[in-house]
Amino acid sequence: MAENAIFLHYHGPKVDIILDSMEQHADMKYRVLYEAGNSSAEAYACIREETVSAKRSVIRTEITLPEEADTLRIRVTGADASVLYHLRVTAETDSLSISSNAAHVDGVTFVFDTPDAALTLVSGKKGDHMQIRFDLRLLKEGEDDARLDALCSYCNPDNPVRRKAGQAELEIIAEQQKMLDEKQRVIDETQRILNESDAALKQLRSDYSSLQTQFEQVLDSPFWKVSGPARSLLTSIRNRRAEAPAEEPQTPEEKPEEPAPEPAKSAKRLLAEAITRCDEAVLAEQRARVFKDPVTISILVPLYNTPEQFLRELIASVQAQTYPHWQLCMADASNGDSVGDIVREYMKTDSRISYQKLAENKGISMNTNACEKLAEGSYLALLDHDDLLHPSALYDAADAIETKNADFVYSDEMVFNGDDVLDLKTVHYKPDYAYDDLLGNNYICHFSVFRKDLFEKSGMLRDGYEGSQDHDLFLRMSQYWQNVVHIPEVRYYWRSHAGSTASAVGTKSYAILSGYKAVHDHLKTKGFETQITSYPKYETVYRIRYERREKPLVSVIIPNKDHYALLKNCIDSLILHTDYANYEIVIADNGSTQASVLHYYRQLERYGNVRIVHWDEPFNFAAINNEAVKFAKGKHLLFLNNDTEVISPEWMDEMVSMCEQERIGAAGALLYYKNQTIQHGGVILGPDRHNVASHAFLFYPRGSAGYMSKLLYVRDTMAVTAACMMVRKDVFEKAGGFDAETFAVAYNDIDLCMKICTLGYTNVMVPWAQLYHYESSSRGSDLTEENRGRFEREIAAFADRWGEWIDRGDPYYNRHLSFNPTFTFQGEEE
Repeated sequence: MAENAIFLHYHGPKVDIILDSMEQHADMKYRVLYEAGNSSAEAYACIREETVSAKRSVIRTEITLPEEADTLRIRVTGADASVLYHLRVTAETDSLSISSNAAHVDGVTFVFDTPDAALTLVSGKKGDHMQIRFDLRLLKEGEDDARLDALCSYCNPDNPVRRKAGQAELEIIAEQQKMLDEKQRVIDETQRILNESDAALKQLRSDYSSLQTQFEQVLDSPFWKVSGPARSLLTSIRNRRAEAPAEEPQTPEEKPEEPAPEPAKSAKRLLAEAITRCDEAVLAEQRARVFKDPVTISILVPLYNTPEQFLRELIASVQAQTYPHWQLCMADASNGDSVGDIVREYMKTDSRISYQKLAENKGISMNTNACEKLAEGSYLALLDHDDLLHPSALYDAADAIETKNADFVYSDEMVFNGDDVLDLKTVHYKPDYAYDDLLGNNYICHFSVFRKDLFEKSGMLRDGYEGSQDHDLFLRMSQYWQNVVHIPEVRYYWRSHAGSTASAVGTKSYAILSGYKAVHDHLKTKGFETQITSYPKYETVYRIRYERREKPLVSVIIPNKDHYALLKNCIDSLILHTDYANYEIVIADNGSTQASVLHYYRQLERYGNVRIVHWDEPFNFAAINNEAVKFAKGKHLLFLNNDTEVISPEWMDEMVSMCEQERIGAAGALLYYKNQTIQHGGVILGPDRHNVASHAFLFYPRGSAGYMSKLLYVRDTMAVTAACMMVRKDVFEKAGGFDAETFAVAYNDIDLCMKICTLGYTNVMVPWAQLYHYESSSRGSDLTEENRGRFEREIAAFADRWGEWIDRGDPYYNRHLSFNPTFTFQGEEE
């Protein structure tokens, strides 16, 4: 075989290229295309083109990349047959990345899906140097069929390539490949961070400008008059306690000093001012409202050596409530009488405050139960002894009780540092009730109000669960409550200080063990044996592994047309990187014509667990999948795109563990782009009828915990993408399958998930099921001119069918969060 070599010397933006010894078929001509672009956008533009033939077998050229471009792609085109090339690389750098659309077998690189042989080069810094040896020749149809057979049937135990290598050697090769993949991932992640740094800086400047505008709108509010916001409470209390010094008269010679300019406020402080701001007119309306059947809410506060300032501020925030029907129940286990003396001072002027001195400190759970014995209200609320309430906290709870018959109410919350409520640490904008979220993390936390009889029926707080006593209580309550209402507003101010759980869970390590125990015990009552673990940096975020004896059959359904390289990469990754053994593969072919793909099908059909189903109609993603389901034998259906690649061995097992639960409808996976950013982390409904759905955590970096650690535990979601979606076959059939008439290509998966929701099932996103998704590699983008009309019709149809749901808002997505990007603060709404 004649050698055809490309030598590249890569120096920052310039590349010197030599193509030499180009011997080929006499009747063939090749075009060499040099394309430049940005690796994050994965879009390339041709910057040079040259023709190679037998008459011109040597090319010597220099390429200069355009500004902002960090990638050079070299493609050889003009061949009607497949291309074989052997690639050898020498590089003296850590910042260069090379990729191709080839598969590797026995030291030989093959490309069968397309006649284009392509190299992609990415450099991170000036001075990189590399050499590439590029051996090129064409394969006419039928030529070198033995190598083609070896490639197509590599996973066949009878394949001579596979026989040549023993199982031990194959395992070593697979392990080495994993190590190489991990090194490449680290290189790609470093490159991604460098590429995004400028964009991140621009976004921060934009956010600051937006918050500055909001602050200017706040300046007109009489902030010192607001009794509700915790900041005003602090100011008011301090003013009452301090004696103003007598003002010295000024002599004519004296001039007042010029006030020092106020320092610029941080974005967090501006946001805190927006959150704590109250409309005095709204508060007045709340105070004037007469409830038809007002309930008394008894607030339980266990005291233990509470600092005087914190205690006085807490009591003041309760007294500032616009809803007057409350009782403040305090059980005091403090050393000495100083805390009790402060409480008794307030009791003299407010009969709604109840107090008991405890003989001994039995821990927060038992001390809170002692508070409950003082309670006269039909509803209870939990408040820590160093925290504060918004003045509308009880009003909103009472409104939910009267208008929605709520038996459990919770609100959003914010955490602030020390004694300054404007020193914002974080804001927790929560979803509506989400059971799986509650299993993985006590997202409900503060502020919670619930029926007293529900508290007692659940067994009250239990000894031995200190630090996670609320989480344990809520999980036990979940077996009895009927109507949980979420107030999507910050109504609780959680103080973070030395020794508090809000400051660092690590300061209360017993809370971590209590959390394990609470989740494990709850699931055991449900009949599940589990292993509970957490994360080093997120100790109270739990990963739950469900132990199962049965391993039901899973039918993996993969629609495909041609695209040999994509399909084989998908199936190879499935076979090599899936721990779960009991599955079958159903390939739904939609009119493939490429010889390589048809040959591959014949090889795959040798296996007893692989079937090829043919659908010879115009492309209709929904119809193709519906047809394949007819041939599926599994209890669970796993719809999988041919442009995906499995990267987490436990992926299928984790999805099965969720779909085996009767309450679960569809389960989705965490999908990544090639550049190590998230492509799909669940689907958010809305924000409006023109933008009917959004992918959660789009473009977040791989490895991110996500907002409030939501990428670390199973999370309830309205929908997931069918690029990787599992659903029990009985649920799929009950929902009527994919709607092939209305949603031939787009939104059929989200429509199916919505139908599943209306049947009472819960859809979930499983973060430990991880794959790459080379989106639209098969059928192309919906935004091309030929596809746009159809795509817009499907959007309109989805909005027409599910418009009321969109208008109400996604229950698992807080209205204060942005849609672009998702799970970021969008600021206060006007």
